[in-house]
Amino acid sequence: LGAIEGQAGEGDASIPGLIEELHAFGYNTCSSGTYAWAATELARQGNVAEALAAFDRGLAFAEDHDERIFEPMIHVDKGELLLALDRPAEAEASFTRGLEVARGQNARLWELRAAVALARLWLGQDKRRQARELLAPIYEWFTEGLDTAPLVEARELLEDLSSG
Repeated sequence: LGAIEGQAGEGDASIPGLIEELHAFGYNTCSSGTYAWAATELARQGNVAEALAAFDRGLAFAEDHDERIFEPMIHVDKGELLLALDRPAEAEASFTRGLEVARGQNARLWELRAAVALARLWLGQDKRRQARELLAPIYEWFTEGLDTAPLVEARELLEDLSSG
C-alpha cells in the first residue's frame, strides 16, 4: 500500500507483487497498463531491474490476455529505459516493436511517439536521413492538435533533422 500512496521505502519494489495479488482476487482489467505504470515508477526510483521485469510482465500479460491497447506504450517506455541504461541496440529493437504494434493498431499517436524515440536515437547515431524519412510522413498525417506536446516535439525534432 505504501507504494500506491507514493511513500518511499521497502514496499516500492513490491509494486509488481501487488499487481499479482490483485490478479489472485480476479482483478485483471488493464493490467498491462498497470505493469507499465509500475515499471515507470520503479525506474524513477532507481529500481532498474524491477522496472525491466515489470515491463516484461506487462508485455507477457498483454500477450496472454490479448490486451493490446497498452502494448505500444510499454515497448516505447521500455526502450527509453534501455536507452538511459546505454543499451541502444535493445532500445532500438523496443522502439521498432512499439512502432510496428502501433501501426497494426492504427494508434497514430503511439506511432508518432515511437517514431520520435527512434528518430532521436538515430539522430545520435548520425542517421539523420533515415530518421527524417521515418518521422516526416507520420507527423504529416496529423492535421489537428499541432500545438499539443507530442506534435510540437515531433516538429522540433524534424526541424533539427533538417538543419544538419
